[in-house]
Amino acid sequence: MTQKRKVEEGAKPARRGNGNGETEAKVLAVIARVMNAPAASLQREIRFVEDLHADSLRVMELVLELQEEFEIEIPDEALDKIRSVGDAVGFVKARLDG
Repeated sequence: MTQKRKVEEGAKPARRGNGNGETEAKVLAVIARVMNAPAASLQREIRFVEDLHADSLRVMELVLELQEEFEIEIPDEALDKIRSVGDAVGFVKARLDG
């Protein structure tokens, strides 16, 4: 069965990751790329604004990149809840799990 056919039948695309560890690693990679920080240094408690000195534009860029990478939607009301690396990982995992 082709990848296209699997997606059409409702299976999750391969790019989403197929395990929590893989999903977390992909979220960390996106955060590292957008925030220009080494992925190995990103602990769950690190906050985007306070610790990584991200402005609102950078945080919005992160949200857009996460939406694109994982093919999810992050509603505006959730933006205030995604303040740290752990928040972002948890949010993406929750969205992917359904």
